[in-house]
Amino acid sequence: MSKYTDIIARLEKAEGPDRVLGEDVLLACGWRKVPTGYFYGQMHWWAPPPPNDGRGFDADNFRQHNPLASLDAAIGLVERQIATEGRKLICFFCAGGQLTPFNADKHSPDYHPLAKIDNSVTVGWMAHVAFYCADGGTSGPESYSHGRTAPIAILIAMFRALEAQEPTP
Repeated sequence: MSKYTDIIARLEKAEGPDRVLGEDVLLACGWRKVPTGYFYGQMHWWAPPPPNDGRGFDADNFRQHNPLASLDAAIGLVERQIATEGRKLICFFCAGGQLTPFNADKHSPDYHPLAKIDNSVTVGWMAHVAFYCADGGTSGPESYSHGRTAPIAILIAMFRALEAQEPTP
């Protein structure tokens, strides 16, 4: 069990944007709430982990920066996280499309859990994140991550890649 197991499980169950889960995603990525004073209650600033370039955001603007609610916010969080690891990002998504028996095979690299062997269209989001290694290979999960929305799929993929980086006991 890794330190990302809980957040991955919660993201896999997520149906869409969620403020509490969005804040927990930021906390799991090393962000922190920094009090900045009082004005109509306590205000705070979401500060990124070091090296902090000052591109955090005010708590009042969390709706537009919630990584579960915004594709830009999710990709930005992944890019920032990858940058702290000194690695690069591989990420792509797809939504829908006609699926084949090949997609329905769990051992297929294009497997999708919603795939049906017929002519219907399946809607879903897939993402893959990995780290480039010094030897030219990549480190991370082999399979795609699936999410109800594109931001959720991206975040699951990021946490699975980070989980793969953890040392095994």
